[in-house]
Amino acid sequence: MKNVANVCLLLAVSAWGQNAVERQGQTVTLGAGYMSSTKLVKSGSTVTAGHAVKIDASTPGNQVVECALSDVEFLGVAASTVTGDGIATVEVALRGTVAAVPENNTTIGHIAGIGTTATGQLRDLGQVSSSQVGVGTKIVGKWLQAITADGTSTASLQLYGPGHFGAQLQAANVPATPISAGTSVTLSAPRQYYRCSNTCTVTPPAPVDNAAYEFCVFDDAGVTAAITLAGVTSVYYGKPDHSGWAATAGHTLTSTAGTWSKACIIGVDATHYLVVGTEGAWTAN
Repeated sequence: MKNVANVCLLLAVSAWGQNAVERQGQTVTLGAGYMSSTKLVKSGSTVTAGHAVKIDASTPGNQVVECALSDVEFLGVAASTVTGDGIATVEVALRGTVAAVPENNTTIGHIAGIGTTATGQLRDLGQVSSSQVGVGTKIVGKWLQAITADGTSTASLQLYGPGHFGAQLQAANVPATPISAGTSVTLSAPRQYYRCSNTCTVTPPAPVDNAAYEFCVFDDAGVTAAITLAGVTSVYYGKPDHSGWAATAGHTLTSTAGTWSKACIIGVDATHYLVVGTEGAWTAN
C-alpha cells in the first residue's frame, strides 16, 4: 500500500508540475484554468479555437469534429484552430475556465449550451439554472463574461464537462394522454381516457403510493348508456357525492343509464381512488 501511495503521489506531482500526464494513451493537460485532453482531428475537418467539439463515433481512435447545430453530444472546447490531416491534433478543454465563441450575446451567470444558428459556437440559453432549461437540451457550462457576439470574439466560460442536460420538463417532453373507445377495457397507468360506445365496464389498475394515476371515462357523443367502474381488490373509491369513502374495498361505481355520464378518478395512495368529477347519476355499490 505504501508503494502504491508513493506512485500516486509521484503522478500527482508530475501532473501539476509538468502540466501533463498520460492516461490510457491520451495526454491530459492541467493548463492555466482548465483541464484538457489532446485529440486527433478528423481528416478533412477543421475545428476552430473557442468552438465546441465532440467525438466522431464513425472514426477510429476518438477523433474530434465540431458540434453540429443543437447537438446533444459534447466533449469540450478547442484551444486552437486545426485542420485534420491524419496526424494533426488539438487540445480540447474539458473542464475549468476557457475562452469560447458565443453565437449570441452573453450575460454573466447564464447557462451555456450548444449553438443553434452557427456550427461549433456556443449559446447563451437565457437561464441561470439547469432546472429552467428543457429536458434534452445540452448544457456545457455557465458564462462568466458578458459580450456582444460577433461570430469571432470569445467570452470566458466555466465548463461543466460532458454529461449535463436541462432538467425542466416541457410540453414536448410529456407524452399525450391515450384515448380509446369500446365497451370494455382495463385502463393503463398512469393515465387514460375511455369513451363508452354502449353499456361498458372499465377496470382501473391498482393505485400506488406517491404516483397519482388519473383516469376519465365517459359516454361517447349521443350515448347515454350505463358505465361501471369495476372494483379493484383492496381499493376504495370515494363516494360520488364526496361525503367520504365507500364502506368496503373492492366495490364498484355505476352510472344510471338514460343520461350522459362521466367520471374522473385519481389515485391518492395504494388503496384509494378519489372521485374528482362526475356527470350523470352515480352509485357506489
